[in-house]
Amino acid sequence: MLVFDIVINRIKIALRSKELYIYVLGFPLMFMIIYGSIAPVYYSNVETLKIGYLSGDLGVNCTLGNETIFENYSEIFYEYLDSLYYESQSVKVFSIKNISSIEEAEKKVARLDLAGVIFIPENFSIMLLNSTRALTYSILMPIISEKVNEAFDIGNIELANRYLRALEELSRFANSTFSISLTIIGDPTYSKAMQLYEISWKYISSFVFQEARKFAKKYVKYLENEYNISIGLNDTSLSIDIDESFNVQFRRIGGLSAKETFLQMYYSILVPGQMIQSIMIASVSAIYMIGYEINKQILQRLKLTNVTSAEYIGGTLIAWGIISLLLGVFLLAIAIAMHYVSAAWSLLGILIAILILVLSGIITAAYSLIFLSFTNEKVAGNFSLISLLTISLFIAGYFPVPNPVLGIFMGRTFTLFDLVPWRTAMTGLRKVLILTSIYQPIDVVPDLALLTLWTIIYSLASFITFDKLRLKKQE
Repeated sequence: MLVFDIVINRIKIALRSKELYIYVLGFPLMFMIIYGSIAPVYYSNVETLKIGYLSGDLGVNCTLGNETIFENYSEIFYEYLDSLYYESQSVKVFSIKNISSIEEAEKKVARLDLAGVIFIPENFSIMLLNSTRALTYSILMPIISEKVNEAFDIGNIELANRYLRALEELSRFANSTFSISLTIIGDPTYSKAMQLYEISWKYISSFVFQEARKFAKKYVKYLENEYNISIGLNDTSLSIDIDESFNVQFRRIGGLSAKETFLQMYYSILVPGQMIQSIMIASVSAIYMIGYEINKQILQRLKLTNVTSAEYIGGTLIAWGIISLLLGVFLLAIAIAMHYVSAAWSLLGILIAILILVLSGIITAAYSLIFLSFTNEKVAGNFSLISLLTISLFIAGYFPVPNPVLGIFMGRTFTLFDLVPWRTAMTGLRKVLILTSIYQPIDVVPDLALLTLWTIIYSLASFITFDKLRLKKQE
């Protein structure tokens, strides 16, 4: 009976505790809502991908009998991609823009003007020609061999010899090997870039088979006319499997895929977001620290000294700016140690990064003070943890959600996520720490200006609210 009473008592205590609803139920429910809200967006109606096309293909001379034809398969591939529509829909798969250089490609991708850029290597046409020859040999060799046997079976030696001469000419393709490759230049944290990467595998293989069919039919026609034979090729004969290589590489903006694993590519772009995310969530520590001083009446004792409200609030903001700098440096050092980030920055870039981290910390402390002005530290801490964690997941680039452009600020696009002040810090750090091959320190000025503006707004709000609603009440 006593055990039963203990069980009932524990259940009642658990049901009355805030922790049950905040941590046990609150966080799972929060992530369920997040993922549930993302699914309809991520798997919504199909839309045309805006992509770039950069070709270094030199073309190739194709000889068919006495005829030599120059082919540039990258141009044909462009036309193929431009003609694609989603199945059973009138929506084009791609809207393609010609790009003139790697530098232009990276800048447009970094600004998210394009989902990604397809980069075609200089030997693309050579490999395509080799692939069509290899596939043509695989298709025609058994067909013509069977024709030879049929001619011998009926005793038509002259016809069999013509087929044998055709088979001998076809044998020139027997050793044709190929490895079709192309590169996608993009941001690995951008959902549309990854969508382009995934579907590129499908379309490059489809394109190769399409060109192989065209070449095989053209070659069959040539052999039939040259040797006065009938091969009888049809589309069914072209449905074969091959083990040859198709390779779509991913090159992240600001780096070379050959030197990085995909995990390194992905996290190198996420590192600035993770640095700012940790600073945002650290607001909980600031809230509990200040709440402790309130509960222990430390603020009342401070009022007996010469410390003014402005000094107390200003000191708190500056202290948290320094703490955030140390926190950011610690996380960056770990990222460097794990080879997610290469430490190759200019002195000016380092100074800008330091300033961004300090301002981010000041905003975080100001946010904490504003919250504590209206409620106690327990409510403020729990709400701050849930709200800032949720917001940080979105603005850091973890989830593929729309981020509409609201306007232009100093030549920089101002998006919906930029209404969250820490978002500007993330974009600034990404430019100055990760995308140094794309952006110069001068390019971070709009981000820094916007972050400074947010810092002033939040700091003023914290001075006014905390002084009026908290410090004045301690007098």
